[in-house]
Amino acid sequence: MKTRLMQGALAALLAVGVAGCGKTDAISGLDGGADTDGGVCLDGGCAEPDCADGVKNGAETDLDCGGPCAPCATGAGCQAPEDCQSSLCLTGVCSVPSCMDGVRDGTETDVDCGGGQCPPCGFMHGCSVDADCANALACGPEKTCGGCVEGFADCDGDPSQNGCEVDTRTDAQNCGACGVVCPDMNVMDPACVEGVCGGSCEGGFADCDGDFAGTGCEVDTTSDVHHCGGCGIDCDAQIPNAVTSCASSTCALVGCQPGYYDLDGVLTNGCEYACTFQSSNDLPDDGFVDANCDGVDGDMADAVFVSTVNGRDDNPGTRAAPVKTIGEGIALAVANGRHQVLVNSGTYLEQVVLHSGVSLYGGYDLLWVRGTGNVPFITSNTAASGRITAVEGVNVLQPTTVDGFKIATSSALFPGGDVFSVYCDNCPGLDLRNNVITAGDGGPGSAGLDGDPGTAGTQGGPGGPGACDKAGPGGPGGAIGGSACGGFGGPGGAGGFYGMNPGMPGQIAVGGAPGGPAGAGGPVGQPGGNGSNGAPGAPGAPGAGGSGGSIVAGNFLSTAGAPGGAGADGNGGGGG
Repeated sequence: MKTRLMQGALAALLAVGVAGCGKTDAISGLDGGADTDGGVCLDGGCAEPDCADGVKNGAETDLDCGGPCAPCATGAGCQAPEDCQSSLCLTGVCSVPSCMDGVRDGTETDVDCGGGQCPPCGFMHGCSVDADCANALACGPEKTCGGCVEGFADCDGDPSQNGCEVDTRTDAQNCGACGVVCPDMNVMDPACVEGVCGGSCEGGFADCDGDFAGTGCEVDTTSDVHHCGGCGIDCDAQIPNAVTSCASSTCALVGCQPGYYDLDGVLTNGCEYACTFQSSNDLPDDGFVDANCDGVDGDMADAVFVSTVNGRDDNPGTRAAPVKTIGEGIALAVANGRHQVLVNSGTYLEQVVLHSGVSLYGGYDLLWVRGTGNVPFITSNTAASGRITAVEGVNVLQPTTVDGFKIATSSALFPGGDVFSVYCDNCPGLDLRNNVITAGDGGPGSAGLDGDPGTAGTQGGPGGPGACDKAGPGGPGGAIGGSACGGFGGPGGAGGFYGMNPGMPGQIAVGGAPGGPAGAGGPVGQPGGNGSNGAPGAPGAPGAGGSGGSIVAGNFLSTAGAPGGAGADGNGGGGG
């Protein structure tokens, strides 16, 4: 342990008489004569440093304790005359505090010990001027600054020239620390405020990685598909299953990912329809397969859409805006060079006239999904050209399909009317598939003409004698007259009762049509008059209706009804 001595105390110690080593023990401050043992300093603590190395360190020898060191100017460890006081070299132990930290703690150097006060910093440790330690806590050995005042830094690494030369609170090239450069890329008014880089992003740019000091406003939000219109607005997430782009800060659909299609044109659900492409040629089929992935079983680009539920005949006939009637659908297809008319389920009260090369396909629901439960119904009660038809055509030469309908007609109410659910004349291109076809009854046959009137019957025989000469009835009537067609007249009237009574009228003919009325009885004693002609015969029975039919030369012919029965013969006239 070394004892630090003030200058005044050191002089007092040197004046004390010595015993043993002859010097005051630096540790105890006493010379009790017990400091030697055979000429050896037992405690190793003399008041002077070891002259061999100029350091008072407890390693002094007897020789060291016997006398003063050599003159300081040439003594070991002494660097200059001012380092020596009372012939003692005070290296390492100054009488004043260290100029570095103001504490007298044994770390003082030779220069520190040069006077009663610490010299200005500019003269400490080789610092030449005060500026060498600008904004520094202190100037250390070899012109090093003992730390920087808060908010400043030695960024050039040369404290000997300018100390802590950078204000890191405001320097945009060293903001908060040396080398932290505030970005100016896409930044308006870049600045360093209180050691933090600041400024605002130019229009259309944003700091999306959160590292403003490192990358600034690194994203162009007007064109970045992952930050479109703002950080984190990802077009791929906004428009599912799609290939996207960003333009003018707005996401756009460029195309669909493989296996997906955009059918509804709604941006928010992207390419919502999943489908496996099979063929660009898509005719509606029995498996209801959307072969070309356009959203319907059929070719949307070659089709007109018909719906009795939400259609209008002034619509363009698209999937979103269908027409109302099948006839209008066919007309639009012909006008626009299309070949498919796709029909929604429902009832269509109309006569459909086919056009060669334009096919009709039923089975669609309101979402235009095709299935077996969506059968449209075509029905008609309109008569034209002496017939009622629901579907008809003439000269259908090109392939024309009618598929997936229920087709029916009402019965004909006018005499002799024909009924055809499907009527087509010269139609080798017509293909009827998956339809249910029924027809109403044909009209009744025309009434037969009246038969010719029967010939007049022959006169009946003369009546029997009257009863004028005896009591009782008169004589019997004349015999029944015949006719050319086998009918007979009625019996003649009997004679009158006795007395002045007229004869009885002739009787009505019996059987078949009624005979003519009986003739009036004659006057007393005279023959009765002739009876009238018989009435016409009754109408004949109706003929039986036709049933079924057959295909002849590619045309369906129904079986004709049977002719009506003959009318009955008329009978003879009444009796006279």
